[in-house]
Amino acid sequence: MSSRKLLLLLCLYIVSQHFTFSQVDSLILQKFANVPSVGEVFVLGQYENNCASASFLNKSYVSASFHNRFLLKELENEAVSGILRFHQNAFVFQVSHFGYAKYGDLTVAGAYARSFGKHIAIAARFYYSLLHAADYPSVHSVTFDVSLYAPIHDKVGIGFSVYNPARLKYGIVGKTMMPLRFYFNIDYRISKNLLIYSQVEKELKSRLGVGVGAVFRINKLFLTSYVQFPAPKLSIDAELWWRHFLFGFGCEYQLAVGFVPKITLHYSFESRSK
Repeated sequence: MSSRKLLLLLCLYIVSQHFTFSQVDSLILQKFANVPSVGEVFVLGQYENNCASASFLNKSYVSASFHNRFLLKELENEAVSGILRFHQNAFVFQVSHFGYAKYGDLTVAGAYARSFGKHIAIAARFYYSLLHAADYPSVHSVTFDVSLYAPIHDKVGIGFSVYNPARLKYGIVGKTMMPLRFYFNIDYRISKNLLIYSQVEKELKSRLGVGVGAVFRINKLFLTSYVQFPAPKLSIDAELWWRHFLFGFGCEYQLAVGFVPKITLHYSFESRSK
């Protein structure tokens, strides 16, 4: 066989392998195209403490969660929430109830978050709370929180929020002040499959809480862990992505309340985020 024919066959082989690998890469990219990033999963778990971060989500979400302390129906917490992304804006709603029929706390919240470019976002969230107990009058309260989130680098973000900065009281004109809380967090995306973060929490007239955590991705499975001190707190969550759903199951341990099993469900849909 002449050298010209050998060269032609070699070229054909290289071209055929290129198309084969391109097709495989295309199938892989298509398979994982809609899977959220570790940053997206991090925000879904943290926007309750920092609502401003929701404006950087790539999609809109509707979520539901269930927590149960001590495995007692009297200490159940059910919540439904939603995040609607529109260009650089995010509208957030939350409804949650802790307790049961004879005693509980019903909270309804609505928030607006706005990002300015790619490096800063602010948000304000307003709460209405109804404390109810059998044979006692109900207590109606309102308050708000403000938050800021800033991706200062492609891989680093910082956030700060204050709950009840106006120091409003239970019952609006009552004598007992609602808690004043401060949150600060910093997150660092090491790679597309690993994000680590740290959070500092301080409530007025209480001890400072410092915690560290990580979000790790294995294909469509996300593993999240978090540990906080000095009041011991440890949580581990596993979430699986399937089509537009993110199914989660986890367990939290706190020294004061023991084990807290929890179930979460997120449904994503496209929104105008550009």
